[in-house]
Amino acid sequence: MKRYKNAIRTLALTLGFTIVASAQTVSSLIDEVSTSNLDAILNEFTGEVTTTVGGNTVTILNRVSSSGNDLAADYLEEKLNSYSNLEVVSDQYSGGSLGGRNIVATQVGATNPDDIYVICAHYDSVTNYCADDNATGTAAVLEAARVLSQYCIENTIVYALWDEEEDGLVGSNDWSGRASNEGKNILGVINLDMIGYDKDGNNNMPIHTNNDSVSLKDDAVDILNTHSAAIGLTPDVVNPGISASDHASFWNDGFKAIMLSEAVGFGDLTPYYHTANDRVNTLHLPYFHKICKYLMAVVATKAGLIDNSSCSLGVESEELDNISIYPNPTTSVLNIELPNTLGSTSLELVNAMGQMIYRQDTTLMEIKVSTEQLSNGVYFLKIGSEKKSIVKKIIKN
Repeated sequence: MKRYKNAIRTLALTLGFTIVASAQTVSSLIDEVSTSNLDAILNEFTGEVTTTVGGNTVTILNRVSSSGNDLAADYLEEKLNSYSNLEVVSDQYSGGSLGGRNIVATQVGATNPDDIYVICAHYDSVTNYCADDNATGTAAVLEAARVLSQYCIENTIVYALWDEEEDGLVGSNDWSGRASNEGKNILGVINLDMIGYDKDGNNNMPIHTNNDSVSLKDDAVDILNTHSAAIGLTPDVVNPGISASDHASFWNDGFKAIMLSEAVGFGDLTPYYHTANDRVNTLHLPYFHKICKYLMAVVATKAGLIDNSSCSLGVESEELDNISIYPNPTTSVLNIELPNTLGSTSLELVNAMGQMIYRQDTTLMEIKVSTEQLSNGVYFLKIGSEKKSIVKKIIKN
């Protein structure tokens, strides 16, 4: 049986007030893509550096499904849950030899909620590291979600990270099949697989399509040409495209889908393909950054940005009473005083980029959190009990 976790509303949705999203232009959203954030995700998700998952310092050694990649999936789920305005599910399915776990986040369109675009990549790997295949695609999807989730959109966007691609497109095939059976109105799928190695150094952008997806491909080409100066890539259409990645699951179910990849053919792939030598220091990061900006242009265009005068993000949450947090702004220590009726409580401190800095489960009524090592800026402290939660903005000076 397929099991779903309850969708977890993220910080911006639990602030207890309405967040008004201004209608940016596609060009301005391209500029919001953070290359430093992309590189940080690459290094964390490939085990080059430690990261925090579930409040613990961990190293993601690999993402091989058959040997257990729940740590990687937990990382993705936490990351997406730290972004605004997303409903996130951990989608466990029974397909394949062992079953797997897709991580899927939905940003519901305000105007056309039933019109869906899917932005996706597989997160599983065949061995250690596997930076190009496919931490690059995974990072691109996460960054697109981080940026666009802050704004109101016309159409629904699904940000999906698939398991068991390396075992035969199992995760995407399971999800696509269900979407087809349920009659989902998926207008287009953009799949990203291996986008970090420019073998020829020519900044070409291979766009893989089939004949049924030509209109989606044409739109993608037009978007790249429109923003070519800001992005720095040249479209290179491949028809028929390579079918050895997750977009093919959607082709098989009759949906329009394209793939963005570094390769026109398998000969263009990184020479470290499917080996533990596929590491971050072998990537062509400027090329990778350009494709991530291109993805942002495609997603923002297809999403349809809505003017701030006609749309707002956010829902009211049940707030906790009788909580004292001081001093705020803080310099070295943040004091948190909780009512004795609260019981078991979770504390999470997240920075403005959506990265979890601190987490603690406690039954104490007085907690001190060190902020001395934090950079100056804005943070969000979420305090949650079993049924209620509150989020407070914290300033570090």
